[in-house]
Amino acid sequence: MTNRFQPTVEALGKKFHKACFTCTNCTKTIEGDFHPVGDKPFCNDCFLQTKAPRCNECHEPISGTIMSTNEGQNYHKACFDRLSLGTCADCKTTIGFTDAVIEALGNRYHERCFRCSSCGGPVPAQFRAENGRAFCDKCYQQYKEGRSGPDVCDECTQPIVKGGKVEVPSLGRTFHDECFNQAAWDQCATCSSKVLLTQVKANFPQCRSHRCKKSRWLL
Repeated sequence: MTNRFQPTVEALGKKFHKACFTCTNCTKTIEGDFHPVGDKPFCNDCFLQTKAPRCNECHEPISGTIMSTNEGQNYHKACFDRLSLGTCADCKTTIGFTDAVIEALGNRYHERCFRCSSCGGPVPAQFRAENGRAFCDKCYQQYKEGRSGPDVCDECTQPIVKGGKVEVPSLGRTFHDECFNQAAWDQCATCSSKVLLTQVKANFPQCRSHRCKKSRWLL
C-alpha cells in the first residue's frame, strides 16, 4: 500500500514523490540541484557528461554562466575574459575580446588608440593614409602641402602635442620627456659603460675615455 504522506518534490511544473524524481539518464534519485533539459530532469553529473555545452577555449563542460558569441561559440566566463584579439599596434597591450577594435593599415588597434599620426586627434571613418600613417583631413592637407605637423617621438612614435620634449641634434632624434627617461642611455661601443644620449657626438655613443669608431645605437 502506497504511503500517500511520503515526501514530495515540486519541479518542472509538476509534483513528484521524492523517490520518483530521478535523473533521466542514470535513473538515480536526484538530491539537491538538477538541470532541466526540455521537460526532463538530469542530475548534475549526467548533465555535465551528456548535455552541457562545451567551452570553446578549454573544451570542458560549462555549468553556470555561459558566455556566447554571435558565431554560436560558448565559453566559461573566466575563459571568455581571457580571450584576446591580439596586440594593439599603437599601445602594444592586449585587445580584449569585447574591446572596440579598428583594423587599418594592416594592423589592429584599440578604437581609442587609432589616432591621427600628426596631431593625435581622432580620424574619420574614411581616413587618409600616406606611407603607413593615418591622418585626419586637416593634417593630411598640411602633409600634402609640405607643411610639417608636430614632432613625432622616436621612442613611442606618437606626436609630441603637449608637455615637454627633448631633442638630441647629434642623432636627429626627438622624445617626449617621459620617453627620453626610458631611452636616455646607450653603451659605449668600446667599453660598454653608460653614455648619456645628449652626450653622443657624430652619431655614435662614446664615453669620455674612448672615441668609438662603430655605432651600437640600436633604437
